[in-house]
Amino acid sequence: MASPESSSPANERPSPARLVAAAISPSPQGEASPSNACRQARLSPATPRVLAGQVTSSYATGNVPFYELPEMGGSSQMRGYYQGGLRDNVLVDAQVELRIHVWNIFGVAGWFGVGQVQNTYSQVAWDQFHLSYGPGLRIMVDSKHQTNLRFDFGFGPNGIKGFYVDFGEAF
Repeated sequence: MASPESSSPANERPSPARLVAAAISPSPQGEASPSNACRQARLSPATPRVLAGQVTSSYATGNVPFYELPEMGGSSQMRGYYQGGLRDNVLVDAQVELRIHVWNIFGVAGWFGVGQVQNTYSQVAWDQFHLSYGPGLRIMVDSKHQTNLRFDFGFGPNGIKGFYVDFGEAF
């Protein structure tokens, strides 16, 4: 695979680093800088189904303390992975979630996500992404503000798993 700095032939996929590099600007004085794009679309006006997507990138420059480095995992990104278990200067992740109202105050969700952490954007590679997926149960606790209590089960390869209880959607 060609590096982001080199030109790539028309039949070769661009690297993930090239895809996110245009949206990133350097952060001054050793800070971590997040970039987040989130979109939701109602699939059908007759049935309450929502397809939501999120793409996130964070990076750190300078002398950033370890516990402030971009981290992968937790209840809202890459569910199933322990929050902060994977940290480095660069985080790139994306997820898609389908939310379906089932009956009365109950709903379900299912998602699929990929992400990775690296030292630099040039090291981000297609074959280095980690996988996250799982189901969730939604119980509407505040219909006026459309607030759900969510129960999510996150999974990944090699026994990665997590259970999350939280208010509101993951993103």
